[in-house]
Amino acid sequence: MRKTFNRCCRISSTSEIKEILFKGRRYTDSLANFYFAHNPGKRARLCVIISKECGNACLRNRIKRCFREAFRLNREHLIEGTDIIVKVKSNIRDFTYQDANQAFLSLCKKAGVLKDE
Repeated sequence: MRKTFNRCCRISSTSEIKEILFKGRRYTDSLANFYFAHNPGKRARLCVIISKECGNACLRNRIKRCFREAFRLNREHLIEGTDIIVKVKSNIRDFTYQDANQAFLSLCKKAGVLKDE
């Protein structure tokens, strides 16, 4: 399986995002709120939402890249047809990729969207 993050792995339409935010299951971490929902497709998809209160554009883009990388590397362990929205909290400081990966895996496990291996 190729580990790329292309357009088919993104949730980009506003109506889909709103539907997942209102109907999806929410799990909370110190870094972000994660929303999980099922989609009829065969692929797991991701959307990262971050506010301008989190910092300048460089910091916001770095945080988004870290969460996308955690998703990209762990996508093969997710149940097919899972939509995930990561809504980053504004009090985030001293953020690393390891923090994003740990939060992503722990909340995916809590939500029950990881495949049994």
